[in-house]
Amino acid sequence: MANEDSLQEFHNSIQQVVEAETNDFLELARIAGLDIATDFAGADLSAADLRNAKLRSADLSAANLILADLRSADLSDAKLSGANLRGAYLIHADLRSADLRSADLIAAKLKDANLRGTDLRDAKLIFADLSGAYLSNADLTGADLSGAYLIAADLSGANLMNANLTATNLNSAKVESARFGNNVGLSEDAEYELKKRGAIFPQDERIGALV
Repeated sequence: MANEDSLQEFHNSIQQVVEAETNDFLELARIAGLDIATDFAGADLSAADLRNAKLRSADLSAANLILADLRSADLSDAKLSGANLRGAYLIHADLRSADLRSADLIAAKLKDANLRGTDLRDAKLIFADLSGAYLSNADLTGADLSGAYLIAADLSGANLMNANLTATNLNSAKVESARFGNNVGLSEDAEYELKKRGAIFPQDERIGALV
């Protein structure tokens, strides 16, 4: 009897979703009795319209968010480790202190996004547009930034140790106190220019400790 009741409840939820007069993803999830904070880890949300969504602290780890529209969404403190965000629209999104370890952000649109204190270790950011993004105190250790667009991005205090910077555009990026080192694709001339703009390299720290 309990199984029959559960099945009927499930069919009722599906019917409510079908008959709902809304295309709002979060509203449909609510109607279906789903909790975006806990029920969407590993879910297929490709191309979902999540503009302005309130997703603070949501667990979206390993979720498929390819081409998802997350413009101006609140993803602060969200769990997005291992998520597929290829080509996702994250313009003006709030990703402060989010967990994006090993996330696939290839060609993602992150213009003016807030990534302060975000964990981006080993993230794939090839061809991502991070122009104007706030990345101060973010951890980009081991991230692949090959060809990423970082013009005017704020990297103050960020950790970019071991990050792949091949063809990465750092023109006008704020790099004061940003930590670089062992970066593939970073020429001596580029290193010199970054130092002039306040970037820190391991050898500079060692020299400072001896003075």
